[in-house]
Amino acid sequence: MKISRDEQTAIATVVRLGGRHGFGNLISHLQTAWAKSLVTQYQMPERAARKAAGGAGYPFQMHTDLMERGEWDETGKRYSRSAK
Repeated sequence: MKISRDEQTAIATVVRLGGRHGFGNLISHLQTAWAKSLVTQYQMPERAARKAAGGAGYPFQMHTDLMERGEWDETGKRYSRSAK
């Protein structure tokens, strides 16, 4: 199987960034983004989408806060609602 040069570059970028920012951290963000896309694209319940995306990741709102504001609620109160 061959992949495009663009995908090859993207994979190298992800691996480099994982080394810099933590592989687990980036994997969790990717799992969360994947689960959110499944909820949006296919109207999957969050719990099912999380399972399909690997079963881990960050709370959706925490992921959004980090993406949009660059910070999160360290008390965790903002994210205490469980997945449905």
